Amino acid sequence: MKKAGLLVFLIILVISLSQFMAVAENAYSYKSDISGMISAKGCANCHSWMGAYSDITGKRIRALDTYWDLVAEGEPDSSVLMWKISGTDINGNAVFGGQMPEGGPYFTEAEIAVFNSWISQGAVFEAPVGVEDTKSWLEIKSQFIK
Repeated sequence: MKKAGLLVFLIILVISLSQFMAVAENAYSYKSDISGMISAKGCANCHSWMGAYSDITGKRIRALDTYWDLVAEGEPDSSVLMWKISGTDINGNAVFGGQMPEGGPYFTEAEIAVFNSWISQGAVFEAPVGVEDTKSWLEIKSQFIK
């Protein structure tokens, strides 16, 4: 009887771990997925705080007569970043100030889907190795550009 209980426990444990691993395999990373797209589109050329080493979570922007999160963790539809890269706001209207990056090339549907998934998964920000979380993009940039 004890062996059967142990076997059931081990089967449940293996199933649970395999489901966790499947979710982890599909998870997107700021470091691996998001920062590269931001850099490739040149977002930091105008938005210096959006550099590859900058945490874009936790920022608020005034839009549609209220304050919104640039990245609303777990809520891509409420994230101004999603509106700006897709070109439409939460109401389906053309986004204020125009789609980004200004003048293009715009993010592809596949790239937008990665941002959407990353935000849906909680928009976890991981600082690149060797970069202190307390440093802003401007502080880091100033070390290299005199």
